[in-house]
Amino acid sequence: MKVCVLTLLVVLSLSGADPRMLALALKAQSDFERVELTPRPGIPDTDAPGRYLLLAPGQDPPADVTGYAVRHSPTFNIELGVRLTDTDPEKQKQVLSDLRVYPYAQRANPPQMIK
Repeated sequence: MKVCVLTLLVVLSLSGADPRMLALALKAQSDFERVELTPRPGIPDTDAPGRYLLLAPGQDPPADVTGYAVRHSPTFNIELGVRLTDTDPEKQKQVLSDLRVYPYAQRANPPQMIK
């Protein structure tokens, strides 16, 4: 009981006694239940299907980017999230098999994605 109270006091002091922050801190118990406390900046105009060349902040695009929509990331870290809305497992597998992530230097022969 003393450990629980001490833990609660530490969390309260770290979160500035904000009830919302306390609830989020106590809820985030595992990697599967992670709660993002701050929104991350998104990459604009990447919500449609297509070929995107994502560049780091301040990076110049290569000379020939024909067929790619060039976008600059606001940060050096990029996370990719995929949401499958079709309920048919075969169609979901097809959509995922069409997804490719590879370095621009390998564009002539993109590697197979891990299945």
